[in-house]
Amino acid sequence: MVRKWHFLNTGPSRGCYNMAVDETLLGMVLSGHRPTTVRVYGWRPRAISVGYGQPVLKDIDIEKCVREGVDIVRRLTGGRAVLHDEEVTYSVVAPENGPGIGGTITETYRRIGLALICGLKHVGLEANLHRATSIGRHNPSCFSSAGRYEIVYRGKKLIGSAQRRLDGVILQHGSLLTGSGYRDLARFLRSDGPPTPVGTSMGQVTTLSEVLGDKPQFDTICDALRRGFEEAFGCRLIEHNLSDEEQALVEKLRLERYDKDDWNLRR
Repeated sequence: MVRKWHFLNTGPSRGCYNMAVDETLLGMVLSGHRPTTVRVYGWRPRAISVGYGQPVLKDIDIEKCVREGVDIVRRLTGGRAVLHDEEVTYSVVAPENGPGIGGTITETYRRIGLALICGLKHVGLEANLHRATSIGRHNPSCFSSAGRYEIVYRGKKLIGSAQRRLDGVILQHGSLLTGSGYRDLARFLRSDGPPTPVGTSMGQVTTLSEVLGDKPQFDTICDALRRGFEEAFGCRLIEHNLSDEEQALVEKLRLERYDKDDWNLRR
């Protein structure tokens, strides 16, 4: 029997809304009100998301972000800062012991990575999994190195991901770069010297527009990723919207957590 999972394309939204949706979906899967769910989304305005334990006041120039209208939001997942601009973001929420995606942290990264690679083939790109032994913990930028199983094209990092497990449920999300907007993160990082371009410690980051010579439409990429997950996991992704109950939970989380400085700047 073909597994039936849920698929949501929530389009571009503020960072606080995006993170509230991911946490709401985690709660819905935990309570059994949703099966494994794959979501795709964007960011408007552009925003910097920081890892759950990242010291924001140490790493990020808050005043410059405010002046230039760049939101800051703290993720539930770990990792380091990402400037969300020209990209398609995916998230996967699944039971830790569920078929297909469940397993060890490393195995889950690998399985989801293979699905992303399948999706990229539908936009004409042959990518690979990168297995790293070090993820450059002391660099505040996520795209400064590849880690675990991440997606690279000809050795250049294309998708960066982060994962968290809570009460037996997996949340993994990541950024598929479509353009060079991510490079602007360097201007918002605190440094004693001149800004170092994002990606220089790894030396290699690339984007869909750089590889393909053009940037596919947002929905074209989302549809390709959907097809990739269906092929890789042998499932059917059924399109769903957020229910009224879920929308109310999202709004509550947005107002009480993800739009608050005491959450976003607390560490």
